[in-house]
Amino acid sequence: MVPQAVIDLAKKCLPFVIVALCIGAAVVLYNHNINKAHDEGYDAGIAYQKGQQAQVDQEEKDRRDADKRSIERQYSTELEAARAAMRFSDATAGRLQQELNRIKQLAESYTGPQSSGTSTRTIVSMLADMLDESNRAYRTTAAEADDYYRAGRACEASYDSLKRLYHANKEARESASSK
Repeated sequence: MVPQAVIDLAKKCLPFVIVALCIGAAVVLYNHNINKAHDEGYDAGIAYQKGQQAQVDQEEKDRRDADKRSIERQYSTELEAARAAMRFSDATAGRLQQELNRIKQLAESYTGPQSSGTSTRTIVSMLADMLDESNRAYRTTAAEADDYYRAGRACEASYDSLKRLYHANKEARESASSK
């Protein structure tokens, strides 16, 4: 059996052992809570950083979208002006062609000098020159409209390229920050 001295010693030390076990358990629990709080704070910090980056990314996207809309409005206005000029040129060319046809009919009917003292040939020649000038203006306006269209398409292609690059960089940043 166990000697009586050991039992007496155990009875005297039992309160100290219980207190020591309680203190040890409290220290372990405290360390566990500290580590848990640290880990939660770290995760919260990461979540905060991701939220901040998402906000910055959204602001950048909004700014680029606003820039794109502004550019589209500008080119839309210029394209509409070119189209209006083209319609005006078409209408002018049509009116000149009608007038030229009318004058040609008159020229076929009448020969010789007109009441103004100018020959029919001179009048018809002048109208033909006016028609040629109108057609040149029409072609110039149409070429300008085509240039605006190509510039708009190039701008759109550049924007799409930058947008793809932006999204690729964003995905790379997100995958790097999640590691």
